Amino acid sequence: MRNGRAGWRLAILALGLWPAELHAQSTHPVANGTVTEGTLSFDGHASAGDFTGTTTNVAGEMKGAEGIEGVRGWVEAPVATLKTGNDRRDRDLNKSMESDKYPTMRFDLDAVTVSGTGDSVPATL
Repeated sequence: MRNGRAGWRLAILALGLWPAELHAQSTHPVANGTVTEGTLSFDGHASAGDFTGTTTNVAGEMKGAEGIEGVRGWVEAPVATLKTGNDRRDRDLNKSMESDKYPTMRFDLDAVTVSGTGDSVPATL
């Protein structure tokens, strides 16, 4: 996120942003692909309570590798499309993040750490 002074803590950004060819196993090759659908979300912490912001308006690219640990890429979304389930908080979020000045948020994937083995494995991006 470019605007760190906004006070919003972005805990996890990428969920379900894999191209159709991606295999979520560390023992299978991962194909290159363009991200055209998925969910980008973050967990927020505020004095009024914790919340999650989500958008499905995403774009990005993934660069494949021999295993999931080598996958690299990026995903981005328009800040104004983030929804938290509270219209007032959404307006405050856009104001705090200065979405007029910084309209796009971007996550660059530069490391993947897999915990475990099998068909489905937890991974830290």
